[in-house]
Amino acid sequence: MRVLGIDLGLRADNPAAWALVDFPHIGRVTVLDYAEIKPRASSWQARASEVGLSLLKRINTIAPDLVSYEAAHMEKNAQVLRKLSCVEGMILLAAAAHSIPTQDVQPTQAKVALASDAKATKQMMIDAAKLLYKVNSGDHIADAIGHALAGEGLFRRAQLLATPRPPIARRPGRK
Repeated sequence: MRVLGIDLGLRADNPAAWALVDFPHIGRVTVLDYAEIKPRASSWQARASEVGLSLLKRINTIAPDLVSYEAAHMEKNAQVLRKLSCVEGMILLAAAAHSIPTQDVQPTQAKVALASDAKATKQMMIDAAKLLYKVNSGDHIADAIGHALAGEGLFRRAQLLATPRPPIARRPGRK
């Protein structure tokens, strides 16, 4: 399974990032490719479009089996939440256009998946990406790897839970 992990961002100093992570079989994980998306436009709407179009092109090129992205979590600033939600909508549209399933991931889930610590700092995420996957990059790419890892686990678990199971047989003589 190839998972495209996405870390949301809308500014050149706080960019969006993506990481393509391959899960050929359980226990083996490889980071195939990654990059930051640093939008340059002046208005937030134009920057959101830059990020959305860049991710659409990436999804078209890569054709992942799953798109896992940072959930637009509650921000102190409602305007930031609104802007990130617009990018989230673009991600969902791009994935739906190719019938690719999506999985939203909370930041703490990404931290646990990559650094095994829900309170991991940016530096801990960077260090874990470098140690485990030989990825020498910034915190946004490390976060995107974390989103891919967590998203794959959440998606696989949801699939297992949705699989019908035979009823459990009761022992004879019990009600």
